Amino acid sequence: MKTLNQLLDSPQSDLQQMLQKAQQIERLQRFLQPFLPEPIRTECTIANYQLNQLKILVSNASVATTVRFLVPKLLGHLHSKPHWQFFQDIAISIQKRPPLEFIVEEPIKNQPKRDIPPEAMEGFLWLATQEEDKELQRVLEKIARKK
Repeated sequence: MKTLNQLLDSPQSDLQQMLQKAQQIERLQRFLQPFLPEPIRTECTIANYQLNQLKILVSNASVATTVRFLVPKLLGHLHSKPHWQFFQDIAISIQKRPPLEFIVEEPIKNQPKRDIPPEAMEGFLWLATQEEDKELQRVLEKIARKK
């Protein structure tokens, strides 16, 4: 069985190829994001690319419409870099984000307060003694002393 380092060092390994593609997607995200209007930058994510098509996920139909109008400009920007001139199309898909209630079952303010176990309190005090940031040190001590 190969070690993780062996898998990562092999340029032909599936893991290495996935890592390289993830890095390429991250570079594409950083490259294109400044060309999107400020209000929708956080609503668009580069999801994938295959052959000559880039896939962008957006949060809603309104953002999708805006990005569709920007496709020619985004392709032109991509074509300004030799290593991205192969892109011929940008596909846009809507991926709705789950509502906050779906993620958080019960609002935090309605959850019952729980006592901090003594071991955890000791841990917070120990962390406070190790921390150089005085403000963070004060917060850790405050947490540890709450009863």
